[in-house]
Amino acid sequence: MRTRNWLSRLLGGMLALAAGAEPLLAQQGPEGAYFYDGPPGYTGGYPGMESPGFPPGAQPWPGVSPYAGPAVDQTRYENGNWFRKQSFGGRKFFFDLEALVTLTGQPPHSPIGASGVNQLMDLPGVQSPFHNQQFFEKPFIDLGPNRENNTGSTGGGGGGGTTGTLDVQVFPNQNVGVIVESLLTGGLRGRWGFWNPDDTGFLISGFYTGNAQADLLLSDPLLNLDPNSYDNIVPGSYNFHLHAWMGLPLAGYDSDGDGQPGTVIPFDISVYLQLKSQLYGGNADYYFNSFVDGDSVKLRGLAGGRYINLQEDFQFAGVDSGMGYTIQNATATTGSGGGTGGGTTTTQPVGTPTTFEPLFSTPDVMKSYLRSNLRSQLGGPEIGVRMDLGGEGFSLWTETKFGLLANNARRYVEGYNIGDAWSYIQDPGVIAYDAQGNGTFGGVGTVMPRHDIAATRFRQESTTTYISPMFEQSINARSKIFSYLPGFRKLRVFNEASFQIGYTFLLIGGVYRPSDNINWDAYPVNPSLANNRSKYYTNNLSLGFEWTY
Repeated sequence: MRTRNWLSRLLGGMLALAAGAEPLLAQQGPEGAYFYDGPPGYTGGYPGMESPGFPPGAQPWPGVSPYAGPAVDQTRYENGNWFRKQSFGGRKFFFDLEALVTLTGQPPHSPIGASGVNQLMDLPGVQSPFHNQQFFEKPFIDLGPNRENNTGSTGGGGGGGTTGTLDVQVFPNQNVGVIVESLLTGGLRGRWGFWNPDDTGFLISGFYTGNAQADLLLSDPLLNLDPNSYDNIVPGSYNFHLHAWMGLPLAGYDSDGDGQPGTVIPFDISVYLQLKSQLYGGNADYYFNSFVDGDSVKLRGLAGGRYINLQEDFQFAGVDSGMGYTIQNATATTGSGGGTGGGTTTTQPVGTPTTFEPLFSTPDVMKSYLRSNLRSQLGGPEIGVRMDLGGEGFSLWTETKFGLLANNARRYVEGYNIGDAWSYIQDPGVIAYDAQGNGTFGGVGTVMPRHDIAATRFRQESTTTYISPMFEQSINARSKIFSYLPGFRKLRVFNEASFQIGYTFLLIGGVYRPSDNINWDAYPVNPSLANNRSKYYTNNLSLGFEWTY
């Protein structure tokens, strides 16, 4: 390329002028330093040296690097050695959803009825020495429906027996333990939380279980009853289908005239018992740093709060024919030698009538009902420890928790026709009878109306607040099994999920159980709330999935 001479001379002159003059918009500062003043309107200035601090957005190492350092960098001393732990990454969130199978422990096997009613010594032939249900046994002065057990003889073999009268149990007393059905139900549980790189974390959990129910019905399906009412028993159908299902002992005056306090009410058509239990609630816990941190094991403490809502219910319903008859007991004869063996009277498991009294051979049905209910709301602090075993592919974790919960218990008992409704009571003023049927006067007896539910209805309520201890133990296993199964691993919802199975045991102390909190008093005093507390516990099997993100 040729450059014309005049152009080279022009460019050279311009360079010479630029070299000999000060820079455009540059000014000489203190001590001869130059700084750039900027275009018109620019107010800043650069003095030609760095000022203290960092320019905007700049950070010390390693933040100045695009590759940030570890989120956790810890050095600690264990067993004579120093260890340094570095954890990278951020907070990890998790969510799991589980199905529950819950088995609730039954309440104490307390008697259904009052204690110490018609209590006799342990005699041969007595099915249970705790209650002797005589039910207006003769001799009596006044006419009335009589439920009489046959008496037997006792004696040794060889020379024959010595005849003696034995009072045996006609209508057996029952307790809550006769309800053998399990309080089994299902439910759901959800949990959400996160783990920090330093092993601290937070978890919030909620669960709900259905209404567990256990029933017992004692009745004869061959008893021909009207489908809408027990009152319409078809004549003749009850001859061999009434049974001595249960006697209900009630505290009060001696209305059956046996010389013992209280009375026992028989039920020969049916007896129905029911237990219900339901539980739901939640908790929130904070997890502290691991105090044991190995390659495959971690131990860390936790603290938080818990809320529990417990609802339980007990119901009793009995139906009686109101008829008078004699119950035949089974008899076993034993003996040895040349004489006639003595006989021992025993009671059949469920006795049936053999002979009806003419004046009381028509049904006069009475229905009795009682319900005891509890609703407890518990809340308070909990502490515990968590242990993790394993790694990402398969892991086990267990938690042990203790708590002290404020327990606000609301209870009530209600019902009707819990009393002696036999219209003939020996003498309202009699408080005791001797063996010959002679009465000791001085009491005040009250016959309960047999068909006036409004007059016999009762209800009592109570609210109590106190402290209940709590213990919970759980163990769980988690595995990413779906990522190895054909078909499932192609589904993102399963490929990124972990399968989880676990067991949880929950124990709460000092709980009112409805069936164990009844004062069984006869009309007109009527049943009332007792003050008995016992333990409540559940066993929970869980199956579900966990997702992390």
